Amino acid sequence: MGIKKFYGSFIKKNFKDVIQNSIPQNIEGVSIDMNGSIHEIAQQNYYYGKYEDKMKQEELKKLTPETLEAQFYIKLSEYLNTLIKTINPKEYFIICVDGVANPAKANQQRHRRYLSSIHKNELFNNACITPGTEFMIRLDTFFQSWIATNRERLPKIVIYSSHLVPGEGEQKIFNILRSNNLQGLDNGTINEGNGIHAVIGLDADLIMLSSLCKFQKFILIRESYTDIIDITNLRKEVVDNLTLGWDKKFNEKLIIQDFVIMVFLLGNDFLPHFMAFHDINETMTLMSNIYTLQKTYLSNSEGAINWKAFSNFLSILSQNEARLIREKGEIKYDYPSKILDTVYKNTKNLSESDTDNLFDHFRTVWYNNILKPKNNKAQIFLKNQNITSVSIDEIDNISREFIFGVQWNLQYYIGGDITNKFIYSYLYSPLLCDVLAYLTENIKNETIINFEDVLKKNNEVKINPIHQLLSVIHPTSAELIPLKYRHLIMDKGNLSYMTPMNFNVEFQGDNAPNIGRGKKAKITEYPSGVDLIVILPSLELDTIIEEVFKIDKGRLDKSLKEGKIWITQIEKRAQPREKKQYDKPYEKKTYEKKQYDKPYEKKTYEKKQYDKPYEKKQYEKKQFDKPYEKKTSHIKTYDKPYEKKTSEKKKKSFTFNNLSDEENSELEELI
Repeated sequence: MGIKKFYGSFIKKNFKDVIQNSIPQNIEGVSIDMNGSIHEIAQQNYYYGKYEDKMKQEELKKLTPETLEAQFYIKLSEYLNTLIKTINPKEYFIICVDGVANPAKANQQRHRRYLSSIHKNELFNNACITPGTEFMIRLDTFFQSWIATNRERLPKIVIYSSHLVPGEGEQKIFNILRSNNLQGLDNGTINEGNGIHAVIGLDADLIMLSSLCKFQKFILIRESYTDIIDITNLRKEVVDNLTLGWDKKFNEKLIIQDFVIMVFLLGNDFLPHFMAFHDINETMTLMSNIYTLQKTYLSNSEGAINWKAFSNFLSILSQNEARLIREKGEIKYDYPSKILDTVYKNTKNLSESDTDNLFDHFRTVWYNNILKPKNNKAQIFLKNQNITSVSIDEIDNISREFIFGVQWNLQYYIGGDITNKFIYSYLYSPLLCDVLAYLTENIKNETIINFEDVLKKNNEVKINPIHQLLSVIHPTSAELIPLKYRHLIMDKGNLSYMTPMNFNVEFQGDNAPNIGRGKKAKITEYPSGVDLIVILPSLELDTIIEEVFKIDKGRLDKSLKEGKIWITQIEKRAQPREKKQYDKPYEKKTYEKKQYDKPYEKKTYEKKQYDKPYEKKQYEKKQFDKPYEKKTSHIKTYDKPYEKKTSEKKKKSFTFNNLSDEENSELEELI
């Protein structure tokens, strides 16, 4: 999961004191969300992405794919070795690789992989870093081998969760840390201990997950061992900021939980951000001020949102929506939003007093674009005569789906057992004013979202790696899908209407990313690292499951069946040998030349009597050495058909060593 620019634009600017540049001592355990590191090392190994080097790529083409992959594993091994040596965890080491994701996450991965298909590397297709591919099966073997080889120098507890264990890497980490019943551990749980708990990963959502974690002493290690967030201090500063002026006792856990809800409104991998929120720092400051004045929790201890309090919060926030959207429309972006540009051009003559008219016009254009079907050119309605009215029901539907997503997100973050049927089915968010209108109306009628709806149902089908591969892989990478399913996403396949070869993107207003030394990346048609939306048909997971079942009848290949978390625990970690008294510099001993140390003299022996040439003895042919004659035998009188003899059944005798002869006789009669 990702929250664009959250760390750089908000955390680093507003919480400078929580940033550290060195690893603290006394690390209890370390957990790593491995996928970010896998992508990073793959880019280094194959010279693509941020390490792109065309000349190096040409040199690599002289090597075989097997050699290149072997070099990748060497780099990965070196990375893990350095990690353990640098951090030196005492009690546990957790490695989690992304497994099969829930449909909401798969939908986001689908957009990302379609976009990356445009920048496909000749040497390495990074879409192979998806659960169920042959590459991931080999990578799984590597991790198991590395753990086994290095077990003695690793901490007491090592936990490895492969691509065959469902769930995102970061979610699996925190499920393990929260768990009180881990099979394979002596006491069934990871103890808090006296040391610091560390998590390694780049995703901004790790900041939220770490903040919500039960362990008090926590750090988050990001891009390097000098880019560290002290989560313990971050929690304290967030609580202090959000409770300024509160004269009552407050629940720190609920304050952090409400902070996380506010961050959801900035958008993440499951929900788009509100169009008005173009400046994360300004938006978070605005929301924090509203929360401080409101002095009411947005959620309860079970992770259920208090919709009345949330509605009051949005009522103040939405008053700034028109202003924020107008400000965004005035910004000159490298990659402008066509919707905003259209509205701004058509209303540029309106004065400040006509802000409401501008916003009403924007609202009409907005919903026509996000609710009405687009043609294959992703056409934007540029003229007033193209605009048609959108029904209240349609706006209510998108608003309801969005607030359902907010509640689903919160349960997902705190470890609730959520439904896997949720996918936000729109490309954009509704407007704040319409979410508020929906909440206000339904609170009045007491028909707000039922908390139980976000929880998992008993009859939900489990998503397996084949379902995910068919959901997220672009047709140009079809070779990553097992052969018998591959045809489904190709031209005229039963799922091809969901997997177009060509697609379009829409920008949301963003600038080209910086590439260092004050320079920006080159403006391209399909840039990476820019806020944009990939326009694709809706993902119909039920149809995918049905088509797969027609082929395999539910019998999934053994190598792709759901795996289990691999836990190893030893009594104690192997410690370096203490330097003992005899560990002094080696002194070479010299020996005196003894009496027998004279030059070696080779002895000679006289040739003895029996040392004459060997003579082969000859033997005379004896009487019995005549040609062999085969004897024939006559049938004898006893060679008649076998007759089975019958005899009376004898009594079986039983004796027991510990009984007397008389007692044995009595027992034999009874038997």
